[in-house]
Order: sequence, then C-alpha cells, then structure tokens
Amino acid sequence: MRFGFFSLRFPLADVERWELQGPWRSLLSVGVRGTLGRPEITFGGSGRGGVALFLHRPIARWWWIRDLREVYLTLDDPEGFTSELARRGIPGRDYLPADQSA
Repeated sequence: MRFGFFSLRFPLADVERWELQGPWRSLLSVGVRGTLGRPEITFGGSGRGGVALFLHRPIARWWWIRDLREVYLTLDDPEGFTSELARRGIPGRDYLPADQSA
C-alpha cells in the first residue's frame, strides 16, 4: 500500500484480524497520521471510516517513530476489502453504524 511518499508492504499472513470502523474525525484521519505512544499508522483520505488491520508481529519503517502493529486505511470499497479478507480466512468485525454500511 502507498500513500504519497510513504509505503508499507507486509505479507497477508501477518494480518491477525481486521475491523471496519468509522466515521472518524477528518482532522485526525486525513493524511499519514499516528498517535503518540501507540504502534499505529493511518493512511487516510477521508473521515468516512475505513479498515483497521491488526498485525501478528510489528513491522519497522525507517520513516516512522515506532514499529507498527496497527494499520488504518480509508478505501473506496472498505466492505469489499474486508469481504476478501474474510474469504481468505482472516477474522474481523464490522463496527460501522448501520447507516454507514453499504
């Protein structure tokens, strides 16, 4: 996955579980973001919501402060993405409000 200059690559087998989440506050979700003290990164283009991927093991990147265990993505079709993850045997949950699910 790529967001401007930043990119992440890891095997699909490293994804422990996923969550469909949102909506998020736009100021906190747009761009490449993280939370101090947490091993996470967001590649976000909107506050509508997206997919959180939780990893089995941390991944290190020279351009990020902490090793990453959580990756948050905003996608054009988050429901389709999570359906494919589920089809491949990766467990997850939908936390979107009923009126946000497509």
